[in-house]
Amino acid sequence: MDLSEYEKVKFELADIVRIAAAKVSRNSDPKYGEFQEFVARLAEDRFNLAVAGRFSRGKSSLTRVLEALMTLLRLTQQLAHRLHFPSKRSDVS
Repeated sequence: MDLSEYEKVKFELADIVRIAAAKVSRNSDPKYGEFQEFVARLAEDRFNLAVAGRFSRGKSSLTRVLEALMTLLRLTQQLAHRLHFPSKRSDVS
């Protein structure tokens, strides 16, 4: 699945959840808040990842690599933002 397909599926799922949320009462049904939270998480592209497996099979190594990749991604995004939107202050003396 490429990024455009992912986005399409994500928006379709958000629409389905919004329709379901519209069917429940905002004040009396606790599910309404859960629907809203789910849509917010979709918008933020947040998700939970569970890793399970046998003893000494690399679960911790996998999670460390994933954490390192996420850190690298955040740093790359920050660098790209700074390069694209440089500071307005002048460094010329």
